[in-house]
Amino acid sequence: MPYQIDKLEDHFLSESGSNRPANPTKVFEDAYNFYNDTINDPAARMRQVEVAVDGFVVGGLKEIPNQLVNHPVETAEKALVAGATAAAFGAVMATGSPALMGSALLAGGILTGAGLANSYSRMTNDGKLASALSHAWTNSAEDDLSRCKSVAENKLGIEAFDFALTAAFCTGGGALGGKLMADSLAKPKWNFYPPREWTKGPDGIRTYESPNFGGKDTLFKDGTLKTERFGTTTTHHANGPTVTEYPNGVKQTEFKNGAVETIHADGRKVTLDGRRSITELPNGTKITESPWLTIVEKPDGTSTNKQIDGYIWKKFPNGDTRSATYDGRTEFYDAAQQKLYITKPNGEKIVWE
Repeated sequence: MPYQIDKLEDHFLSESGSNRPANPTKVFEDAYNFYNDTINDPAARMRQVEVAVDGFVVGGLKEIPNQLVNHPVETAEKALVAGATAAAFGAVMATGSPALMGSALLAGGILTGAGLANSYSRMTNDGKLASALSHAWTNSAEDDLSRCKSVAENKLGIEAFDFALTAAFCTGGGALGGKLMADSLAKPKWNFYPPREWTKGPDGIRTYESPNFGGKDTLFKDGTLKTERFGTTTTHHANGPTVTEYPNGVKQTEFKNGAVETIHADGRKVTLDGRRSITELPNGTKITESPWLTIVEKPDGTSTNKQIDGYIWKKFPNGDTRSATYDGRTEFYDAAQQKLYITKPNGEKIVWE
């Protein structure tokens, strides 16, 4: 690794112990050098990121059982903090395209953020960890990376848990963290959750009742899974949508194509298909909204279109239409007389027959 940042306290604490930077120029140089190293060799930086993330996730997972047993209250508090951390990190990841997520800049950002949160001085001044990161910079062989990850897991596990980074990655913060979590839990030696004991009925339906949460899971022969938790029932159809029914009367259906339909207790139905929102009111009114157009259709046959540029067009049940533009021009079509009445912004009136 061509560049290693100095101890964190060298930058943020002066000799008097105040929080004012002792050497602002040094801080800039460190950031500039780290950035240049990332740009010059993005593949090497990505290997370091892989080692660091593995240390946070896998090492943190090893530490979770000990923390749950020895510090249950603190563990719960850290889990709450981790939720916010996960949401923030997940939002950053969600805004980028696959190319951006794999870019050198983001790779450097992940490693920098992780280092600051877990005391960067440990990462670069701890002999074994610094050696592992340096080795990852210069070697791409899988065996070499595995040894580097083993060191990172032992060194970063406790720190990762304490700063809630493990929970952040494991709750969807990043694709790499999620994969590592899944792979780690799949290994028997890391799987500290007790196996489920399903009860099989004569009809082939299997059920499981949770001793901790009082919930119930039902697995049907066709692969459909129904879960019941705290009054909420979710049915995952094997080849169909996922339907969730809440205690307040709301029913939500998620379809395979990504569309989501929500039926509220008052009868209002809202459908989101990724391009538009369709709201159907109990009185029969239908409202379709997209970024550029809003359409309101009433039960009596009246329809109103409003465009983003200010153009409004309205159709009545008898066939008449009325429109207006942003500059004040209005048009009225009389269906019975088959005449078009136009009023220009300057007040001029025109009748077309």
